[in-house]
Amino acid sequence: TVTITDTDGDKMVKSTTKPFETVRNYIKTMEAFQVVPEVGGEVIFDAQFNADGSATNVGSMSELTITRRTNSTGQTPLMSTYANQFYPHNNMVAFTHDISKYSSGQVYNSFYDIDYSSSDTFKNALADGYTVETVIMLEKSTATIAELKAIGATESGGFCISAHNKNNGTHTRYISFTNHAGGYKVAYSTKAIELGKYYHVVGVFDYDAQKAHLYINGELNQSVELGGAMRWPSNVDAQRIVIG
Repeated sequence: TVTITDTDGDKMVKSTTKPFETVRNYIKTMEAFQVVPEVGGEVIFDAQFNADGSATNVGSMSELTITRRTNSTGQTPLMSTYANQFYPHNNMVAFTHDISKYSSGQVYNSFYDIDYSSSDTFKNALADGYTVETVIMLEKSTATIAELKAIGATESGGFCISAHNKNNGTHTRYISFTNHAGGYKVAYSTKAIELGKYYHVVGVFDYDAQKAHLYINGELNQSVELGGAMRWPSNVDAQRIVIG
């Protein structure tokens, strides 16, 4: 699931009611976490993946609709929906991009797209602080592409949570949370991630404290200083949230 809230006051605790277990070709497990608001915060965007492959925003800001972009060449879409009773909204999505086809544009055509360019309400809601949450897993090496954006979009502005597959001098694979606030400010994970393992990732944009925080599996992993207000892409076409 992907959720965005307009508060930075969430506290992550281990869930005692939902074990995190995904059955696909094999079983993967991790400790489950749930986000518990400590102060009143509104979930304005929450992506519910439906069994038919579509997705619905069940958050409070209904003007943010989700469009499923699939391969335009008539080939099989490079994404699949799987039922999972332990996953939020009972479904999860696997993006099975063929990285070797990246230059042909196929990778661009299998994702979920949320256009917020005309929603000043959305931009204003996130301006004074927000939290974005997702669960990601890299199933195989992506040596052809150094960065895979799980959610978000950046182009001289915006935000994203990414998985990286390029050695940064310390780790081969890692996670980052990026915001454009006085330039790009990136919180890189201090620990390596493993292929085939799920990670619960939360990014917090704290405008008042001028800090961005990256949480992984319920623990604060990295924080960076911000340099001002959130900047949105000047290119209207880039003002969108992309999932996958």
